[in-house]
Amino acid sequence: MGYHDGMIWIDHQFYPKLLCRAQQSCATRTRRYQRNCFIHEAQWRGCCRKVAHLPSWLIPNRSRIFFLHKGNLKKRQEGRIIGYHIFKRAEVIAQPEKPLRLPLQRLAEVWHQDELVRQGQRWDGAEIITHRLINGVWIKVNDPFPDPELTPAPECQQGQTRKQKCADGTQIITHVCQNGAWEQTQAKCPPPSAAQACSGGDVIIENCDHGTAVSHMCIDGQWQAIELVCPAPQAPETTMFEEERSCGLRLKPSSIYLLDALAADIADAFDQILANERLPKKYALAKTSQERGKILRAGRKLFKETINMVQAERTTQTKLPPLLENEAKLHGELVLFAKPPIFERFPQASFQHILRIDGDKLLTQIAEGVPRPKIFYADHSLASKIATELKTTKGHSQTLLNQILKVFGDELAQQGRLRLPHFGNFKIVQRKARKGRNPQTGAPIDIPAKKVVKFKAFQKLQDKTCGDNQS
Repeated sequence: MGYHDGMIWIDHQFYPKLLCRAQQSCATRTRRYQRNCFIHEAQWRGCCRKVAHLPSWLIPNRSRIFFLHKGNLKKRQEGRIIGYHIFKRAEVIAQPEKPLRLPLQRLAEVWHQDELVRQGQRWDGAEIITHRLINGVWIKVNDPFPDPELTPAPECQQGQTRKQKCADGTQIITHVCQNGAWEQTQAKCPPPSAAQACSGGDVIIENCDHGTAVSHMCIDGQWQAIELVCPAPQAPETTMFEEERSCGLRLKPSSIYLLDALAADIADAFDQILANERLPKKYALAKTSQERGKILRAGRKLFKETINMVQAERTTQTKLPPLLENEAKLHGELVLFAKPPIFERFPQASFQHILRIDGDKLLTQIAEGVPRPKIFYADHSLASKIATELKTTKGHSQTLLNQILKVFGDELAQQGRLRLPHFGNFKIVQRKARKGRNPQTGAPIDIPAKKVVKFKAFQKLQDKTCGDNQS
């Protein structure tokens, strides 16, 4: 599978222990905001990790998500590769259809300006005082800050469309605005031509209503369709009934989560149960905070019951590869290495950032017992190479590259030509109308006249890239 695997850090401060010594799983005794160990959580309700962005190269049921953990290592530049799970799908927390009053989180007693208060945290991180201690009695504050409300997504205009540019350059209409809501059409991008050349690992990425997904992958030199699983938009009025999952609080809109097969099965079953019990509807119609709290407690109880029901009925989908039979063990859908190795080079990634790596080479090293395996990154982008040359971060190099390309584009548009020393000349020319053929059907078509950009490389560049043409 090669270059379609990801790697992500586990917060070692929130999960100081990968596996606790409890004889019974600490996750089955879930208390809100309790710090359970990572392995017990993954085994009981699946892996569900929050990420800063949704990588377009992840392939459902194929890509592996490897985990890094600091553990009890004392050196700052060290960490362990503890295992992986198979990526099932991504979920995006969308805006609710109507404004929703959300509960305060992490209610705690703290000192504030020399007085003891009870303080809650909103879904956006803001701290709000809810009670004050007066004469030994907790008095509810007539809080000037009301319960936060989420702003609904803006309504679309009748007849508006959403377009998608396919891999072959054609455009299709994916959504049409009808009665203030986006309605999905049946239009799909054409499949790649059988004659279209490809190399192993190449993928075709299609745009979804929420993010992107891979539709075709090159296997043995031929394009093969794979299961297209678009990220499922989940509204806060559904996710708020879950306990705080191992991937963080699933209330804030625009949050993105990567799920394994167990977490996905639990989420699907719980969504169906919530719909049958109509709990989101009851919560929206509740008049008081006491009513909302009672409904939330009922929903969280259902969530635990759903986990136990799914666990009793399902079978594990992940299979241990032959080369790891003596080197790893399954915990739910999580493949845990028997001896988590310390990596050779520290991965430069912040929390909730996912790296693209070559998982096959990593597993081969682990199977061979390499004490400090090397992580082979699959990012061969121009920004990454510039960052290596300038000894800076990829983010800085990407910003620099974007600014350079913008200046080049503006200059070319204004002057009609652009000269880059030691590289070549760009020039805008008028191309005449001509006859052509559709590359997929072979039917003759009329190609209209248009302006195009032509490039002529300098001789030094040709000699460097193409070598001596006489040899």
